[in-house]
Amino acid sequence: MHREEGKLGSIYDSNVTSFDPFPFAPEQRSNDPILASMIAPVTTAMVDFVTRTVGWKVDARYNALSYDVNRMWDRGEDLRKGSVPELRQAVAPTPSCACSSPRLE
Repeated sequence: MHREEGKLGSIYDSNVTSFDPFPFAPEQRSNDPILASMIAPVTTAMVDFVTRTVGWKVDARYNALSYDVNRMWDRGEDLRKGSVPELRQAVAPTPSCACSSPRLE
């Protein structure tokens, strides 16, 4: 959404936008606007909570979001289809279910 305006809409709330640093790229190449703005304050809050409230003293670095893990997610076509095909297959054996109606198409 909002690509024609040179902006990115958040996947969490499409009304929240930021300027797209790569407006002519075929796919989004930068972080989600909401997620990018949350990383620093959430990390600070978590580190404070874990060390002061919980009392854990850890010398390791706390990562609220691991970009290495994020890159390993499978972003294939099945992800873009959503769950409608699976839902239709699940309810098809139950003719009495309104969800199996052809009107869903």
